[in-house]
Amino acid sequence: MRQPWPVTSPPIRARSVHPVAHMGEPDDIARAVVRLASDEAKFVTGAEIVIDGGYTAR
Repeated sequence: MRQPWPVTSPPIRARSVHPVAHMGEPDDIARAVVRLASDEAKFVTGAEIVIDGGYTAR
């Protein structure tokens, strides 16, 4: 299977690309989904939530 990243191992590449210095995990997305589906987010409407470890903010 072809890897989407260069030959460098993913953890080293993540430190150089993501401001939080590690790759995200499925739980990072799941926590946001659970929060938005809960009553705690009952006043949230039409929000765009970026979960990328600060990648797009660099």
